Amino acid sequence: PTVSVDSLAGNLALAAKLVPGIAEFRVLRSWAGINPTADLISILGNVAAAPNVHFLIPGDAGYTLGPCLAQLLCEQLAGRDPGFPVAAFSPNRFAAA
Repeated sequence: PTVSVDSLAGNLALAAKLVPGIAEFRVLRSWAGINPTADLISILGNVAAAPNVHFLIPGDAGYTLGPCLAQLLCEQLAGRDPGFPVAAFSPNRFAAA
């Protein structure tokens, strides 16, 4: 994997919007990664065959999506409506039909 300058600039702009104080910092290094899912869509929720097993895997933009997905999963674990339709992110979509 290689670092995309456009992607890095977009991530930095979003980070500075969310936490304005970091806008004055310089980037010393960056790294590239891979998206860990087969369909590039986040995986969020429990596995039907093992209800106590929960996944939270950002399909893309993990540093951006990670905290958002963590909040959704925390709501699910607490038995509350996460306030966002999460069914499409279920790990059960990979189960054999």
